[in-house]
Amino acid sequence: MPFVPFSQDDFDVAIACAERRQASNAERGNTARLRGPGLREHKVGALGEWAVVRWFDCESFWNDYTDEEDVRHTGDVGDYEVRTTEHPRGGLLLKDRDDPDRIYICVRVTKKGGTLVGWLRGRDGMIPRWWRTNVRYPCWIIPGSELNPMDDIENPREKGS
Repeated sequence: MPFVPFSQDDFDVAIACAERRQASNAERGNTARLRGPGLREHKVGALGEWAVVRWFDCESFWNDYTDEEDVRHTGDVGDYEVRTTEHPRGGLLLKDRDDPDRIYICVRVTKKGGTLVGWLRGRDGMIPRWWRTNVRYPCWIIPGSELNPMDDIENPREKGS
């Protein structure tokens, strides 16, 4: 599993992105995204996305921010979605509204860096054995051991996405 160490500059990039996302949600009155940890959740997510960007060396493919929700959800990095967790053994989380045809990348972050655990196409993770109801919001949680290795995914620069 690739590990991407974080510098202070990396944290600064993620914090700036998280603050823009949080401010945009507040301006639009999008209270669903403001409940819970809010800004902290955005920071964790942005760090995971940034780890993927650094690993692929594809900053121009990072959808770090846009105020238009329909545009923002074209993918986090290229057309890939990134799911980030701070749990040391955390898996890939998929929600019932996620696109089964998209590719999702799982990243575990710490203060030292991000570990790119692996990836999976949505439909391959949306199976009954990984469905969990004993969590805050029911979802699929796919163990890292069941994900495809990062060496087996195409770089967004090569895809042109």
